Formats: sequence, structure tokens, C-alpha cells
Amino acid sequence: MLNTVELSDTAWINILPIGVIYDRRYGKVVVDKALIDKMISNYKAGIPAYQLSVDLDHEGGKAYGWIKGLETRDDGLYALVEFNQDGSNLIKEGEYKYVSAEWDTNYLDKRTGKEVGATLLGFALTNRPAHPEVEELKLMESVKEKVLAFAESLKNIFSVPKAINEQTESSKLSEVKGMDEEVKKQLVDLSEANKALSEKIDILLKERKELSERLFEERKQAWKKEWIGKGIAPAMIDKIDKVVLSEDDFKKFDEILENSPKIDLTVKGTEIPHDVSDAQRAENVAKAIFGGEI
Repeated sequence: MLNTVELSDTAWINILPIGVIYDRRYGKVVVDKALIDKMISNYKAGIPAYQLSVDLDHEGGKAYGWIKGLETRDDGLYALVEFNQDGSNLIKEGEYKYVSAEWDTNYLDKRTGKEVGATLLGFALTNRPAHPEVEELKLMESVKEKVLAFAESLKNIFSVPKAINEQTESSKLSEVKGMDEEVKKQLVDLSEANKALSEKIDILLKERKELSERLFEERKQAWKKEWIGKGIAPAMIDKIDKVVLSEDDFKKFDEILENSPKIDLTVKGTEIPHDVSDAQRAENVAKAIFGGEI
């Protein structure tokens, strides 16, 4: 089931979700981060040379919006889209509900004549998206539009001639009150939606941070084992562990450890087993340095 995304006339839209697409025309199509990163790299390099537009059903021609930026996110390729009035109306009136990205898997650069890999050519508004995970579009009326409509109603009401009878005046005032309550309700709904969105973003950022920390710790453990295997004393690695806080630190200490004295892990013709724990290996190396049976 497709999800729904509410957006204003200018918004970030996931135009190409990460995943796998099966299509009779193209077979199995894998959309992964590498593909998206290549598209963004070419986009930033000015490839293709024209500004990327939004058309209808991949027919080209008239633009119904323009792509103002691209970025990679965990769930796909996001485009900052500025819809024009025609594009906004098509979505608001429910004539078009989805997007469909258009790209070339190995685009020929028109300037250099070289093939440059995956390149985004634009995207279309459509009702039959090839990608099953694209979100349904729904333009929401902005708070500004609601307030302006309310102000226009007030203007019309208070511009009525003084000769207006009391019954009509009472009816108009009742109408104003009803509109006032509706605008207040809409503002409350919008505030609650923004709060929910903010909470969702906080959760996603927290999860992303935890994942990054976990992946870094796994990388660091592998890095430590690699150097211990090369003959660096575990005690020394443990001391370094406390100050290895980023990917850049790996490179910095790689140079230091490469030039550091290495320990022969084979003592008296007996090789230290590779399947022992780090703690046992550290003890074995210490015995090899200071004497004693391994």
C-alpha cells in the first residue's frame, strides 16, 4: 500500500526510493545508494546541462515544476521540487497522485562525448508509477492561504452597506464565527502535525546516530584485531583504543603502528592459536615478551 506525503508548492520529495523494481520492459532494477550517489554526483557536475523539470507521464514538453536540488537520504533520492501553478493545481485537484523518476543508466555527456554512468533526467507526474514504493502526493493548503481567505471574507462582510437588515448581519456574523473556528482548528491540526513530524525526525536522527556508533565500533574492533595479528602488542592497542574516535584516527595511527616494533607471535616454535580471545592473546604476547610458558 502506497503512503501519502503532504507538501507545499516547494518541498522535498522522495522521487526514487531505495529498493528493487521488477518491470517487463527492463527486468529487475536495483535502486541502491551507489546508483543514487552517482546521479547526485553528475547533477552537481552539471550533467545533464539543462535544468531538470517535471513533466506529465514522461512525455516531455511543458514543465509543471522544476528540480532545485538533490540529496541522498537513507530511504532514497530526494528532490527539492518547486511546482508551478499548473503543477500544483493538478495535484490539488487529484488529477495526478504519484511521481516517476526518469534516468539514464549510462548517460552520454553532450559536452565531452563520454559515458558518465547513472544520470537523473527529471521526473514525471503520473498515475501509474513503475516503482511500488513511491508516495502518494497531496498538496496541503498553507496557513497563509487560510488566513488570506479568512481576511477576504471579513472584508466582504464589513463592506456591506449600512442599510443591511439585522437578520442578514446576524447571519454574516455567524458565518464569520464559524470560519474563525475552522481556521483555529486548522492551525491546531497543523501545529500537531508539525509536532509529530518533529518527534519523528528526532527518533530517526537518534537511530541514525546509534547505527553510526555501532558500525564505527565494529570497524574499530576489526582494525584492532588486524594490528594485533600484525604483531602489535594488545596492551598498546588497548591504550590507543581510547583515543581512536573517528575514521580519520585510523589513518593517523596506521602510520604510527606501521613503523612501530612488531612482536613475533611464535615463541619456541609454537604458534599462538588464532581462535583465542583478545584477552588470552594479550596474555600470550606478554609471556612471550617477559618469559614463561605460553
